[in-house]
Amino acid sequence: MLFQTTEFLILLLVVMAGIAVLRRAGSQHWMLLIARYVFYGWWDVRFLTLILLSTVIDYAAALGMQGVRLLVGTRAKLSGLLIGASLLFLGINWPAFQDPDVLLSETGLFFPKWPGARVALAACMAFAVIGPGLYGLYFRLGEKGRRRAFLITSVVSNLGMLGFFKYYNFFAGNLEGIGAWMGADLTLPALKVALPVGISFYTFQTMSYTIDA
Repeated sequence: MLFQTTEFLILLLVVMAGIAVLRRAGSQHWMLLIARYVFYGWWDVRFLTLILLSTVIDYAAALGMQGVRLLVGTRAKLSGLLIGASLLFLGINWPAFQDPDVLLSETGLFFPKWPGARVALAACMAFAVIGPGLYGLYFRLGEKGRRRAFLITSVVSNLGMLGFFKYYNFFAGNLEGIGAWMGADLTLPALKVALPVGISFYTFQTMSYTIDA
């Protein structure tokens, strides 16, 4: 979505009207959050999974560092949100809706076979299940240990996603070269996915939030 398009103008007007209505209830931040997701997902809805993961992880980590323990029901809702969003963003072959003549016959509409789709979906599901248990485990630590654990989880998660998308192919290529030099055949799968737009920017923005907390 470009700034000079009609779609952006409509989004801007809807957001401004929504903020004016929701401000009295103090809920205008929800409008801004949804607008952010719509704006970013307009390019490729599949990459919304990364932003959603960062949102949930850093939201829970910041509260955990401050000693605010999320109730079991709240943690279950966050897990359900991750599972539902993962199925929506990764379980549907969105490019097929845009160009069905090219992609639909090869991959189908659901559970697409593009490289890493099912692996990413399984990883999100696993995190949605393991995350709440890990969250409860951190609160068994002392205050200093709990704060450190939440901060490390946030930093490692965000830098892990950034490093994977930016540097996986670089390291994979170098490992194959080293293997060939040593006489070993190391054939690693290449990551054939476009670099998510602005991933460096929003990764360090959300990390600065948890570090400040």
